[in-house]
Amino acid sequence: MSVFKRRGKDRGKAGVSKCYYGRYLDAAGIERTVRLCEDKAASEMMLNEYRKKAALAKIGIHNRYEEHQRRPLFEHLADFARHLQAKLDTARHIKTTIFRCTAIIERCRYEKINEFEPARVQQALADLVEEGLGLATANHYLGAIKSFARWLQNERRTADNPLISLTGYNARLDERHTRRALTDDEAIRLIAAARAGKPILGMTGRRRALCYVVALGTGLRANELRTLTWGGIDLGREPRLTVHAAYSKHREQDDVPLRPDVAEALRAWRRERPDEDRPFPLPEKTAEMIRADLAAAGIPYQDEAGRFADFHAQRHTVGTMLTLAGVPVKVVSTLMRHKTIAVTMDKYVRLEALDQRKALDTLPALAPAQAEQVALATGTDGPLENRTRNRTRTARSEGHSGAQLGTTKAERPIPPEPTEHGETGDSTANTAGSGEGIRTPDTRIMIPLL
Repeated sequence: MSVFKRRGKDRGKAGVSKCYYGRYLDAAGIERTVRLCEDKAASEMMLNEYRKKAALAKIGIHNRYEEHQRRPLFEHLADFARHLQAKLDTARHIKTTIFRCTAIIERCRYEKINEFEPARVQQALADLVEEGLGLATANHYLGAIKSFARWLQNERRTADNPLISLTGYNARLDERHTRRALTDDEAIRLIAAARAGKPILGMTGRRRALCYVVALGTGLRANELRTLTWGGIDLGREPRLTVHAAYSKHREQDDVPLRPDVAEALRAWRRERPDEDRPFPLPEKTAEMIRADLAAAGIPYQDEAGRFADFHAQRHTVGTMLTLAGVPVKVVSTLMRHKTIAVTMDKYVRLEALDQRKALDTLPALAPAQAEQVALATGTDGPLENRTRNRTRTARSEGHSGAQLGTTKAERPIPPEPTEHGETGDSTANTAGSGEGIRTPDTRIMIPLL
């Protein structure tokens, strides 16, 4: 039997149903009646699909994803949250991830797993950006929903990951909280201001000063300092700190060496407070604390370029100072505990224009004035007009010769020199008596060096 519409009475009036129905035999041979849709052709296709599934189930072939596809999507999301808890992810990370996934799901109006579509997720992210969300934060939302979709596939709740092709935004186009490195003088003033300051959010001035000393001497993050215990501080012959995997950002235990002066400051503090468990009970939000100390030190929290000197900027300061001191990049990356050198150099090393100018000063002199002095030292015959022109041409060709690696003057082609009437003349006429140093210009350079 094909699809059909049910007949009945509604409020005493005879009529037929809007939707089509169909009957089929399930795997156990029991006849089932199912409600289909309003379109007859589509209803027939749906009924054939029911029959196909029943035939496959009868011989022991089942769709392993069918049960999961019937469940509401938020039930899967709750299972995902329990998965993150089993992995011992922090409560804050779990809360943030589920919040971001929920925001995307609600905007896309997803109800079941098989409704995931990359275009709808991309549009939801675009709407969030349009409403004022930063590009970097939008990338975090995308990372959360993609991790959920990846977990669904790994748990074999869906056949594939439909969001695998989505890529994030270029966050450099919308940097909203760019940090800067403190100078040596600013770091010293910050520590001094904190030491002389009043208690802020439960942290005395001396404790804040010691916290800044350790942060600027190790590059530890705020949460790593907050969870640090005296049991994780070794002040022996080779002093070091141990950041346990549960509190490390990359979930691995880290041993961080300590400078002798930083270790001595910790020893002095420990002698005064032998019964203390944690040296740095930092507040959850460190901005209020460090902004007060920066103001007391006369250091702007945000400079004219819009860059911030927040608590995490001390970590940027460590990376920048180590790099400027000539420490190899690989060593800097290891001390900063980054997975790759690219993270260290792209995000945590802030080289100012002054440092770049110092680097340029190490290059050889290429200005026309210095090149002209070299030409004068060789001597030039002929009229004054020709000598002046030749010296200028020599400065150009000598300045360009640095790009002609492995080529000597004698090996370069000698182009003809135009005369006053625009005709090509003999280039040797203007170089008579010049010896073996040919000062013919390289016509590939059309302008003098600046």
